[in-house]
Amino acid sequence: MARNPRLRPVESAALTAPARRAPAKTRTPAGKPRDAALTKQRILECATTEFADHGYAGARIEAIVGAAGVNISLLYQYFESKEKLFIAVMEGAYGLVRASHRELDVRAQPPLEAMEALIRRTFRIFVEHPRIIGLLNSENLHRGRHILKSPYIRSLYTPLLETLGDVLGRGAAAGVFRRDVDPLDFFVSMNGIGYFYLSNRYTLGVILNREMMTAEALSRHEAHIVQVLLGYLRPQDRP
Repeated sequence: MARNPRLRPVESAALTAPARRAPAKTRTPAGKPRDAALTKQRILECATTEFADHGYAGARIEAIVGAAGVNISLLYQYFESKEKLFIAVMEGAYGLVRASHRELDVRAQPPLEAMEALIRRTFRIFVEHPRIIGLLNSENLHRGRHILKSPYIRSLYTPLLETLGDVLGRGAAAGVFRRDVDPLDFFVSMNGIGYFYLSNRYTLGVILNREMMTAEALSRHEAHIVQVLLGYLRPQDRP
């Protein structure tokens, strides 16, 4: 197994939204031109924090515009509604996750190394961008009804599942992975182990009397995830 630097938790307010065509520059009340793309990005960053901290139902548009330094009418000019703003935030979150996976070029790596890299990267995305967890928690409370309206999000994961299937297939052909692994099932497990740890870090810390978010604790759990998942993939006839 490759040696990896110790993980450190990161608080990240901004999630990169998918690229959109920038609207023309508008003007501020003082008559100065406003960079619409930068203003829209600032609104998205403030909305990300508000939705992640308070959920969709608890988030307040007034708090978002106050933090962004814009008026409500400008926010609605860009995003039309609270729901569409939330969908844009979720598109940014999912887009960031997929961009992080795309940075890994695992096609040329041996299957064991490729799978370990995918597992580690998946956990680290949540560590480095903890607000994604708050956004996902909120959307699951709403049973996914907002992201269901985003063709962008719904199209994102087919390439990743194909990559995962390719790595599993190469590993099976090389005799290092079992042959009966469903890529979708493995994808859920790969995300679920780390997600549960991080989304429940406060309650787990209380009941286990353990500090869950130190660099040492995060590195230990990442190594545990790798061992568990690679152990599952090991062919049953191999020790």
